[in-house]
Amino acid sequence: MILIICEPCAICLRVMGDAEEIDHLVGAQSDFWPDKFVCPTCEKSCVGLHEVDADPRVLNHLNLIEVGPEDAFKAMHGMGLPHEGDCRAEVVDELLRTQPVRKVKTKTIAHTLRCRIDWLELWDGTRVYFGAGAEGAVVYRITKPVSHVERLDDGR
Repeated sequence: MILIICEPCAICLRVMGDAEEIDHLVGAQSDFWPDKFVCPTCEKSCVGLHEVDADPRVLNHLNLIEVGPEDAFKAMHGMGLPHEGDCRAEVVDELLRTQPVRKVKTKTIAHTLRCRIDWLELWDGTRVYFGAGAEGAVVYRITKPVSHVERLDDGR
């Protein structure tokens, strides 16, 4: 097992599963190892280490998220964490009806009069991420805001 630790947002991905698969996707044989990981929450740099090398006292202060090697690999490529993947129509519909849009992340498409929407940030801090699909825009990730107050209340 390996750990991917982000100190700025105090999360730790514990990658569990087949040792060879872990090693190839996010472990010592991957392009990420040991210090090229990107936090799936705050997008800052993270470090990887073998769990046996981690200080248990430090781990007690982190939000531990257990993932498989494929989920860790997806998270390192901006696809989010498994719990962020519930993007069913009723979930998106409820969010967009109950929370006003606060911010829109767009990018102009060169040499056109069009733009791409990367994500919408809702009033409560939730972000809804968009991708392209054959039939139109696809919601592939929904992130809830990180509450540092709740983390402190939990003793983390």
